[in-house]
Amino acid sequence: MSTMALQLPSSFVDVEREEMEYVDGGYYLSHSQCQYIDGMIGTAATMGIAGIAACVDASSAAVAGAIAAAIPGVGTVVAVLGAVYIANQAWNIASALFTDMVHQRGIDIGVGWYFAVPYLSFSPR
Repeated sequence: MSTMALQLPSSFVDVEREEMEYVDGGYYLSHSQCQYIDGMIGTAATMGIAGIAACVDASSAAVAGAIAAAIPGVGTVVAVLGAVYIANQAWNIASALFTDMVHQRGIDIGVGWYFAVPYLSFSPR
């Protein structure tokens, strides 16, 4: 009876779990980090996703102002683009924050590319 064995090339390099995060292109926000964000933008689970989305949208202007003030010139461009992106993703961010409030497991933030344009995805654990 023959058995099948996995054959790896001689140039194979084992990737550790910590390194996998960088290969996948993502970040994990723990529940305590999500609670900090909730406190900073003034959200609560009783607001529902729509209320949280409104707070995320409103906070995008404050984030843009802070970035523009910290980095003169280029910071303004980055701040405007960041604020527009946050405002467009407000519902997805709010949905992930709300789910974290309920299940207390944190949020995975994924980074991807769509026709050479980077995007972020927000998914609760």
